[in-house]
Amino acid sequence: MRLVYRSLIGLIAALAAMRAIAADPKPKATDGSAPILRKGTFALTDADRSYWAFQPVKLPAVPRVRKPSLIANPIDAFLLARRDDVSCWQIGSPARPTHLPPVCS
Repeated sequence: MRLVYRSLIGLIAALAAMRAIAADPKPKATDGSAPILRKGTFALTDADRSYWAFQPVKLPAVPRVRKPSLIANPIDAFLLARRDDVSCWQIGSPARPTHLPPVCS
């Protein structure tokens, strides 16, 4: 029974803390990483437009790799470039698909 009361007291304390946060009329960003919430009419300022979420999406350049014959699509180029960075190369592609026998029959 005490455990139930303790959990209820913890829940009530958490709800009170959430309500205190929601009741704050002027929330402020402390480190400048998030936009400051404002009341009133909605308008984007220049400071708002500089926030990362409002920046246009830029496609990265497809990297060049040592063996372009292994590239089937741009994603392969990124994976092979990463593999070039760590000097990890495959010995060769298999001649035919290798299938393992089922463990349980």
